[in-house]
Amino acid sequence: TSRKSQYLSAIAAVCAHPSGAWFATAGEDGRVRRFDAAYGALISDTPALGERAAALALDESGEQLALLGTGGALVALDPQGGAERWRVELGEQQLGGLSFSEDGRWLLVTLSTRARVTRSTCTAALVLDAASGRVLGRLAAGPGAVLNDADLAADGSVALTASSTGRVQLWRLPECEPLGAPLEHELPVSSARFSRDGARVIAALDADENSRLVAWEVETRTRHDFAGRHGARIVSLEVARDGERVVSTSRDMRIRTWRVDGAELASYNAWSQPIETRWTDDGQRLVTLGAAYYLHVWWGE
Repeated sequence: TSRKSQYLSAIAAVCAHPSGAWFATAGEDGRVRRFDAAYGALISDTPALGERAAALALDESGEQLALLGTGGALVALDPQGGAERWRVELGEQQLGGLSFSEDGRWLLVTLSTRARVTRSTCTAALVLDAASGRVLGRLAAGPGAVLNDADLAADGSVALTASSTGRVQLWRLPECEPLGAPLEHELPVSSARFSRDGARVIAALDADENSRLVAWEVETRTRHDFAGRHGARIVSLEVARDGERVVSTSRDMRIRTWRVDGAELASYNAWSQPIETRWTDDGQRLVTLGAAYYLHVWWGE
């Protein structure tokens, strides 16, 4: 039927409009399709790339859509009509994550040379002007280090990078210059995120069966450790929009929520190996993407 014809290509990336009215998918055929969220009806179908899609992102206003291809093409589209606004070539086989700053000014692209990207294989991050596609600068983890994660503060004034050598470096934007000395850790940092107000940085330390979270006050550079532990590597980290709660997802098959002061709120057992967990915008639910092609929604803290 017509519903089946919409999925003739495998889906490589998904993003949702902030209003919840529609969501978009990017396929391995390089096409971007928009669907009505309530009924699943196809709204538009745009042949945006001449290559397989790697990542898809929509800004907070719902007015900017960006698509990254596996061959390194980065394209900005009009979400409504699908018209191309700009295109840049980042380089052959440079793939990665893709996100907008909350104010919509910047695009953050994490790069890798592997066919399938995980945070642990990233080699650098690029910051681009979202309006023009102009590359503003390159954020690197440093000699001999792997870039495990990168994030943008909500106001777009600062970025961070987290590395395999245990350093979290803050960067001033749009200059892409280091902002003070790095936050040093005794273990590799597998993931790091800003709090919504940018006053804190939450970092996940990779210690196999003793992986844990720490929080830094950015202004004073003071650190406190969270009380609990994960029994394996922490693969994703997310701060709720209220700025008061954190969710961590681990290879130990556990999803844990915390207050930013380090107290544990809840722990959930994943059905399959989890990849990442995100808060819904209202902060009332958690959505987990699993390696066995499932989505699980959690209610509670």
